[in-house]
Amino acid sequence: TTARGFDAPGALLLASGLAALAYGATVLNADASGFLGIGVRSVAAFVVAAVLLSAFGVVEKNSPAPIVDPGLIASMQMRTIGVLGLATGLVEASMVFLPTLAVSALNVVPSRASFMLVPLVLALIAGSVVAGRVLDRTGVRPVIQVGMALTVTGLLVFSLAPLGRFSFYLAGILVGLGLSSLLGAPLRYAALEEGGESGRGASQGLLTVCLSVGRLFGASVTGGIAAGAAGAVSGYRRSMLVIALAGMLALVASRRLRR
Repeated sequence: TTARGFDAPGALLLASGLAALAYGATVLNADASGFLGIGVRSVAAFVVAAVLLSAFGVVEKNSPAPIVDPGLIASMQMRTIGVLGLATGLVEASMVFLPTLAVSALNVVPSRASFMLVPLVLALIAGSVVAGRVLDRTGVRPVIQVGMALTVTGLLVFSLAPLGRFSFYLAGILVGLGLSSLLGAPLRYAALEEGGESGRGASQGLLTVCLSVGRLFGASVTGGIAAGAAGAVSGYRRSMLVIALAGMLALVASRRLRR
């Protein structure tokens, strides 16, 4: 058998494109007065990333040994999984700010605020077990849709409901249950199924990239909106609303998933 070559141009374009995207997310400033309200550096980095990643797609189509199968990139199922991965990463990163929200809104000491995430974590653990079992009975799409719906509901409670200890814990439990159906088996199961025997590693890699990009933007968007708001509480709640809207779009996109 002939040894499979290494697609060096494709690897360079992919790494450079992701690096530009990561840089743009890192310097993102939601309160900037520059171009598009997010800062000139971010816009320039995103343009560069778009050009490099588009070039990567073209190179992969013509490469005898592509890093990622062009058919996998063009797959509607894989693209939908990617959108869900981005939304999941956004939510996951925003949860890091919950202790700060608890300190500002509920007047708890920082050391106690971290323990207020325990219900969320317990719900995430318990939900992962249940989601894995239900997955074999119902298929991927219903589990992911219920998970995203629960996550969006929790974010809406954080952002719109009167914020007290009860609503804080309730929202955390809803988000934890929702994330358990997204971070656990269902999304990875769908990616493995779409990749097939020859593309399992590539499909998992693409999902991991989407989750990581979502985390980058989640941290930047949440921190940027909170920093630009008149008050810390209103800023964090507004950022939760923005991420909830992104989750709603992902929920609509999930209709394209196969069962």
